[in-house]
Amino acid sequence: MNPLKSLSLTVAMLTAGTLSADTMQPAPTLKSAAKPAHETAEKPVDKIKAEWIKKLLAAGGIVNANVDAAKKSIEGMKKNSTGIDEKFWEDLANLATHKAFENLLIPVYDETYTLDEIKGITRFYFSDTGKAFLTKNSQALIESGKAFQSFMEAGSKSLMAKRSAAKPAGAKKN
Repeated sequence: MNPLKSLSLTVAMLTAGTLSADTMQPAPTLKSAAKPAHETAEKPVDKIKAEWIKKLLAAGGIVNANVDAAKKSIEGMKKNSTGIDEKFWEDLANLATHKAFENLLIPVYDETYTLDEIKGITRFYFSDTGKAFLTKNSQALIESGKAFQSFMEAGSKSLMAKRSAAKPAGAKKN
């Protein structure tokens, strides 16, 4: 397979995995998602709303998380792609900047939320409860996932044992 096709497939798989892992839902289709960041807004984002969106992105650590995820994705792509020189990977990593992702996300948040919603979410994140949520929620999600996995494994073992016990003596095993 040619290196660029391999790279494209890797990017698609990593992006799909990240979206489903992070949101546990399909990503909503936004007009801005299909265009490069500099072409996303049909009209410029209101300056006041843009400043509030920046506060929200900062409070939630959203841009930093995306920069970190991009760097990890690039490392994964490097491992899964052969024949691509190191300079390409350095240049790609250099695209994953705080400012670039902030510019990418502002139109998405502008299209998704009203100014009042952005203000409310931002105020929540800066409250004591919001700070606790931001600090603890990722660990709660990890632990919830572990609990769910254990629950499903125990349930499947129990059901398999019941099915095996219920089969007549001469029946074939599946």
